[in-house]
Amino acid sequence: MKKKEKLMIGMETQEGDHCPECLTNWDGGDVYEYFLEARFNPNHEQHASYRSKTLKELIAIANSYGWDGVNKTRLSKLIGIDCSMDIDADKEDQYDGISYWQCPKCQIAWHRLSGVRTDKFVKKEAPKQIIYNAIQTPDGTIISSDYRHDYVTHVDKNGKTYGVDGGNSYLRRIGDMVDCKDLSVYLEDWTPRFHVKAREVVKRGGRGKCGTEPLTWVPICEMNDNWVKATIEYNNERGLDIGNSWFTNLLRQELHYRNSNGISIKEEENT
Repeated sequence: MKKKEKLMIGMETQEGDHCPECLTNWDGGDVYEYFLEARFNPNHEQHASYRSKTLKELIAIANSYGWDGVNKTRLSKLIGIDCSMDIDADKEDQYDGISYWQCPKCQIAWHRLSGVRTDKFVKKEAPKQIIYNAIQTPDGTIISSDYRHDYVTHVDKNGKTYGVDGGNSYLRRIGDMVDCKDLSVYLEDWTPRFHVKAREVVKRGGRGKCGTEPLTWVPICEMNDNWVKATIEYNNERGLDIGNSWFTNLLRQELHYRNSNGISIKEEENT
């Protein structure tokens, strides 16, 4: 659908009104029926506010929205954007009141007075957190980058060189990726299924029990129980608790996973 660069939108929407960008229905329904639903439906989001209202009071509330039984105004799902307190807003938008009407789905907005379309209020998605940075080359070799600036290469059987870099910070690929398979994994909302996948590929670097051995990166599914617990404690002491560290949270979930599945890895089993 062609984008509408200008669209005059009022505070009220009519039945069937929809966004010209994403086709989201903007019609919030009959005003009085909305408050009636809020009064009698215990599952309504506004039930707590309107459950004690009488029908007369509900009509008065609907009247305040311009509803009078004949002129049955409808609610709108549009979001009103007030720029009056935004010091970075354009001067003509810094007045007391709604400056733009925004679609709640695609977040495209139109100026209240000029109807000019803008995407400046569209929230940009935060980049996904990489938890495993790896590729599989044409000969089946898997190479991974375990930490930032961990530059790893492989000379494939076809004679070409492939490489990865960036660890959990960024994805960098070296060589022709057309014939390679990207195996990278990104952080997701925790589920048992996601954890089974993540525990096999997320790694922790270690230098052995005495800390004198060469640095080795071990998947958390192979870390011994004491190592997992010690790492959680170590991270907590440095402010990297489960609230602000996906890795600490994954380790905590690993302990729950082991308890639920009867898994225990003793220290002597892990070099």
